[in-house]
Amino acid sequence: MYKKYPLYIRSVTCIVMKRCVFVFNYKS
Repeated sequence: MYKKYPLYIRSVTCIVMKRCVFVFNYKS
């Protein structure tokens, strides 16, 4: 899966991580 869709997974992971960081910073 990871090797088959590396860009897709990286994009989703980046979006999710940025969103999590944004929410964390906002709450803080």
